[in-house]
Amino acid sequence: MGEIKVMGTKVPLARYVDWVATTPLMLYELCHIGGADESTTLMVVGCDILMMVAGIFSAVVDRNRYPRLMLVW
Repeated sequence: MGEIKVMGTKVPLARYVDWVATTPLMLYELCHIGGADESTTLMVVGCDILMMVAGIFSAVVDRNRYPRLMLVW
């Protein structure tokens, strides 16, 4: 439950949906509480989203056919 198959690889969709929905909000609030300026907050949240996109790409890559590509992502 919470997993989908993408090109024969199981991807934990529920985990990534949870992370995409919660971590940017938490980081935004932490930056707001800490008094970070707007550009710093945008950089922190943007890097978080890029990290999650790379994790999703890594989860989708076929581990048996492309082990090095998975490690790159």
